[in-house]
Amino acid sequence: MILNLTGDRYVLDAAMEVAEDFLVNKLPVDLGNPAPPTPNFRSVPHPWVSQAVQEMKGAYSSQDEGIAAPTQVAFVGEGGRMFNVGENVSGSASVVSHYISTGYMWDVIRAKNGAYGAYSKFSSVDGIGTFYTYRDPNTPDKTLELFNGAAQSVLDDAKSESLTRDNNAAITTAIIGTIGGLDGSALSPRAAGWEALIRHLYGESTISRQQHRNEILKTTANDFVEYANRIKGWQEQSVAIVASLSAFNEMQSRTGKELSVLVQANANQEEDELS
Repeated sequence: MILNLTGDRYVLDAAMEVAEDFLVNKLPVDLGNPAPPTPNFRSVPHPWVSQAVQEMKGAYSSQDEGIAAPTQVAFVGEGGRMFNVGENVSGSASVVSHYISTGYMWDVIRAKNGAYGAYSKFSSVDGIGTFYTYRDPNTPDKTLELFNGAAQSVLDDAKSESLTRDNNAAITTAIIGTIGGLDGSALSPRAAGWEALIRHLYGESTISRQQHRNEILKTTANDFVEYANRIKGWQEQSVAIVASLSAFNEMQSRTGKELSVLVQANANQEEDELS
């Protein structure tokens, strides 16, 4: 068991004796048999994982899902695995994702096509990349088609040599934005304690975080090309959409794409005003 405490030194010193007594003497034990050491689940599978994966696959058999609701706008998300388990993930991946979010997603999906929000996200923890929109007036299939152009847009930028520090500040700007997202603002004690626990569970150290930061600062145009190619070849791809029932029907008639759609009550009655 892990017990995470956050407080000033006086409070922690006062609480340690009670906390240690709870962990050592108050938890149920197998009398006569010492508790086995806790395995390092960063290097060996947790016994719950295999069963949980099977249950999730049984409960959510469809990779592509939708929710039909009474709305005139859509919320569209698409994602996939870009790095396999155990594969090294460079900090530069976060830079390229930020570049796509503030560049292609903003210019093409927000400014030109009217979505209230459009974002690119990447998780270095599980190697999953995602695109998603918020209050999107476009049909879902059009938005998915626009998502498909993101990777090629990055490759085109690299080919035209617009992604060089000598010609412009595109890479530097993306690096600054990524570092700003890492640093953020000062954390409250509660948030700092939670962040420390998550880092412990992930096995993050000061050294590994500094290495990740160094990789961000050293991002090059080649990293942009690699990331774009990984988007084009991402695995376990899936789609999740919230839209009107008519939007799903039109999408299926135009593309033949079928989703497992959960239909909410009154989903066939689109709202008079944008949601």
